[in-house]
Amino acid sequence: MANILILLVLSTMMGIATGLTFKVQGLIPVSVLIAISTAVVLRSAGFGPVAGVSAIAACLVVAQLAYLAATFFLCKRALLLHDEIDGDPGKPGKQNISGQDKQRQARP
Repeated sequence: MANILILLVLSTMMGIATGLTFKVQGLIPVSVLIAISTAVVLRSAGFGPVAGVSAIAACLVVAQLAYLAATFFLCKRALLLHDEIDGDPGKPGKQNISGQDKQRQARP
């Protein structure tokens, strides 16, 4: 049981590190590495096939959730920092309202 908990913690750490460093394509080799290393550790510890596959699936799910959490944290932090620097909304929030009013007045 301790082996599975250690593998879950290591998978979480690998998912977070991948999310902070790489894009989603980086998750593919990390997932393969997690699956193979989990299989080797559990096989050497004497776990059966059903318990091994369940643990591998759990490690992969935990790693992907950690990746998503790290990615969300990076995106949210970037958005918050962008708006807090000068107090003005970002580029998508700025609109040329005065220019739109002039265009409407020129149409009739």
